[in-house]
This record gives sequence, structure tokens and C-alpha cells, in this order.
Amino acid sequence: MDRELLFGDNFKKYRKKRGISQKEFAQMLFESTGKKLTLTSVSNYETGLHMPPPQILPVIADILQVSIDALFGVQEVAEVPVAAAEQEAEVDEVKEWKQELETLEREFIYLKASQSKSIESEAVNYCEKLITIARKQQDELIVLQTELATIRELLSLFGSDR
Repeated sequence: MDRELLFGDNFKKYRKKRGISQKEFAQMLFESTGKKLTLTSVSNYETGLHMPPPQILPVIADILQVSIDALFGVQEVAEVPVAAAEQEAEVDEVKEWKQELETLEREFIYLKASQSKSIESEAVNYCEKLITIARKQQDELIVLQTELATIRELLSLFGSDR
């Protein structure tokens, strides 16, 4: 199953589990982000026709009270044993990235608010740092996707339909 369909199925499942209609979800998203979402867009997300922009995934997960991983079905594969130390290291790395992003965002907002003359060079600096962090995250995601594909392949050898 491709990621759009998997996301759509999980999105719909968790929305219904929370008892939220498509219209209510669109309203909740608007209240959280200020971005209007049509019922067609919600339907397109659920059918896998379109994916929401990455920047609103945390808001969607928050509204549905699940993790982003759950929306992409990653938690269902968590049955594969992974060394606790490895898991902790990965969690720490993600926390570190998140902390770096939050720090950069705060500093950028402060600079913007102060309307400093050096804001342009500082903005370029922050953008470069953000790109570096995003590349690290992208590399990690590629590794995880490769591992997930391998796990699925192994499961298919044993006749599992996951």
C-alpha cells in the first residue's frame, strides 16, 4: 500500500475514532492554523488522492490525538524488536533536531521583531541551518523507509498481509 493510501486510511480511522466529522475537522484545523480546508480536501486526504502539506501534519496529529507515525502506520510495524539503546539514541536525535528547530525559530522571530539590519544575513544563516537539519531528517527517513520495505518483504515471505 502506498503512503498516501496508508495515510488516508489511518487519517479517516482516527478521525472517526474521535467522532469528528470532516466539517468539524476542517474547522478545528482552521482554528489551529488559520488555514481553510475544504471538505473536498479532507476527502482527498482520506482517499489518498492528496497529502496534506508537511507543516500541518503535527496539527493534524494533535487534533486526532495520535502521533504522526501513527498516521503513516509506523507504529503498527513497531513489533519488530529493536535494541533499546538504538531506540533511545534515535529518540534523542529527533529530540535534538526538534530542539534545534525550536531554538532557530525563536531566534528568527526575535530578529524579525527587532527589524535588525542584519536580518537578511541572519535569515540566510538560519535557513542554511534549517536545510542542514532537514537533510539529516530526510536521510534518516530514507533509512527508515528502506528498513520498513525490508521488513515488509520479510513478512510477505511468511505469508503475513501487513
